Amino acid sequence: MGLLSGIISLGTSVAGSFLGAKGQVDAGKASKANAIFQARVLRNNAKLADTAAQQTIQRGEVERSLIGAETRKTVGRQKVALAANGVLVDRDSALDLTVETQVVGDFNTRILTQNYKREALNFTIRAANLREEAGLVEETGASAASAGRVAAFGTALEGAGTVAASWNTWFSK
Repeated sequence: MGLLSGIISLGTSVAGSFLGAKGQVDAGKASKANAIFQARVLRNNAKLADTAAQQTIQRGEVERSLIGAETRKTVGRQKVALAANGVLVDRDSALDLTVETQVVGDFNTRILTQNYKREALNFTIRAANLREEAGLVEETGASAASAGRVAAFGTALEGAGTVAASWNTWFSK
């Protein structure tokens, strides 16, 4: 009975060490696979942020064109109204009025352009941050896979030591 117990003990030590090592390797692989997935999600989100930045610039250009057209329309209406009342549109206060309207329109266009550029820059920065985060996540996953292999090796060594000690105990008699 003593010999059978020794053989069973050795067998369970070997099996336990093998399963423990395999579990550590598998956990490392799973962590790496999860990290790869998370990195892909982050990179997709970065692409979406890039797209949002481009769309923001395009919206700004459209709105800038609309404000420019509206300003030109307003100046034209002012000139028509002034001329209809017999005022020379290219002199004195009539000229001042139309120039001031154009200056205000240009100022609004510049402010609008700056706001859209700032918004686009925020999306661009977000995209860059997401790409950096994706790289860090991938590195963490690679480290987890490596750590799983190292831990598995340690478990195998520990198991070998346990088996050797049991061997000596049961078979040196």
